[in-house]
Amino acid sequence: MSSHFPSDERTSLLGAALLIAFHQLAEDSFHAPTPRQKLALAELAAEEMTVLKTLPPFIDAPIVRRADAAVVDFYCRIQPQDWHERLVKTYVSFNLVQDFLRAIIADDESVGDAARAHLSSSAHVDFVQEELRPALTDDQQLTARLSLWGRRVMGETIAVVRHLIDAEPSVLPGDSAATMTELTRAHSQRMSALGLAP
Repeated sequence: MSSHFPSDERTSLLGAALLIAFHQLAEDSFHAPTPRQKLALAELAAEEMTVLKTLPPFIDAPIVRRADAAVVDFYCRIQPQDWHERLVKTYVSFNLVQDFLRAIIADDESVGDAARAHLSSSAHVDFVQEELRPALTDDQQLTARLSLWGRRVMGETIAVVRHLIDAEPSVLPGDSAATMTELTRAHSQRMSALGLAP
């Protein structure tokens, strides 16, 4: 592995992202309207911690502080007004970040199978699609509103990813423009699968 792409920076960013995802999913669980939804999201949050515990110490790395600051700013700007917006916010941001993390660890042999399998999981996508599709089927107004909301969340999430790449270019082993194109493609595919305009 090339030393130009130090695995400790990638692992630290992966750890920071897993910790942030845990809090995001736990918050969604807290706000979920039914016990069934609360349990499903709590289980997804617990999976983040399970994988997190397989990583080496990372919490004091500078990139962790940068990621945390960027996410705090993101949360201040993007605040859902209802349960549907909360679902879409996490659907967009959580899964786009999962795609980004898969890109940064693609050639990093230090990342274990548990983390790779976790980042390839569609569990959260499946959960949100099951929850939202029935509500969207006969409600064009809701569909239009959530499509616009999803675009806003996408723009803000991409801004966070770009900020992290600009601050630590070495975390991304490939071409950043190609990575952004792939992130956008995957996001558009998920939105279409949900029944929302990308």
